[in-house]
Amino acid sequence: MAHVAFIGLGRMGHGMAGRYLDSGFTVAVWNRSKSKAEDLIARGARLAHSAVDAADGADAIVTMVADDEASRAVWLAKDGAAATAKAGTLAIECSAISYQHALDLARELRGRGLVYIDSPVTGLPDAAASGKLTLLVGAEPYHGGSCDCRTGRSGYEAGAGGSCNRRCRQSAGDPSFKPIFYSCGGRTVQKPA
Repeated sequence: MAHVAFIGLGRMGHGMAGRYLDSGFTVAVWNRSKSKAEDLIARGARLAHSAVDAADGADAIVTMVADDEASRAVWLAKDGAAATAKAGTLAIECSAISYQHALDLARELRGRGLVYIDSPVTGLPDAAASGKLTLLVGAEPYHGGSCDCRTGRSGYEAGAGGSCNRRCRQSAGDPSFKPIFYSCGGRTVQKPA
């Protein structure tokens, strides 16, 4: 079973983390205030003591925090998720962050051997809890295969192979960063067996 670290349990993150639990993932959660994690813990999530603790041994780390500053802290601080994340871990940033921060974070996390996936979402908290968010996924290009919600790295797949709408566009400023937009109905990111 894949191990997911979920960091940031606000209105959107709480429902998203719950979807990972509902899908059978082993989930470690971290939030600045423990009270937001209590019902997730009752459902089987492990409460982490810090972002780095949540990320320990994770196959995927998902963050949904307030802004650039919070994102930088949970990923790159001394006790941030990237401090001990193993090479090849999916680093999925769902927070509403600036374009420049997304580029800088991608460069930093890739430099540490992580697979950076920029994945802002559209929808409301009830959509997060019911798995009906639209994920806007940007990652390194995936070469080969059909449109099956690939994240941009061979061997990883979002969802269970559902249909996707794909439009690839080169972003300005970083020729190696090619956002790929998918509408995957709020399915979770998972490693195929």
